[in-house]
Amino acid sequence: MKTKRVISLLLLLIIGQLYSSALLAASNSKNNAMYEMAEIMLRLKHFPSPAGKETLQVIIDDKATSKNQRILATAMINLQHKAVGADVSKLKELIEDSTASQDERDLAKILYELDHRPTKENKQRLEKMLKDNSA
Repeated sequence: MKTKRVISLLLLLIIGQLYSSALLAASNSKNNAMYEMAEIMLRLKHFPSPAGKETLQVIIDDKATSKNQRILATAMINLQHKAVGADVSKLKELIEDSTASQDERDLAKILYELDHRPTKENKQRLEKMLKDNSA
């Protein structure tokens, strides 16, 4: 009898923990996407690694991802030493979009100006994004 109560209590604790983790993840999904993209950009050498591309695809496919974040992730997946094709004009529009967050505009500018890898100044900005978006 006592064992059943202990097991029931443990199950309730586990379910409660899972529920609170899910709520936290949902509330931080915007920050997580920006954090993941900044982290990928910090390691970037010419184009994202296969693991980086997988992460970017998850961001693109996530229903919680904003339009701006989807533009950024798509441009990152398509990188060929620099932004290419239609991504260039979308990044330019995002840079000039006053409704976009500062991080979104900054990442768009880094991608727009990218030449093989982020500059030292861009890496400093990306490190700040990582710090700001870690929660």
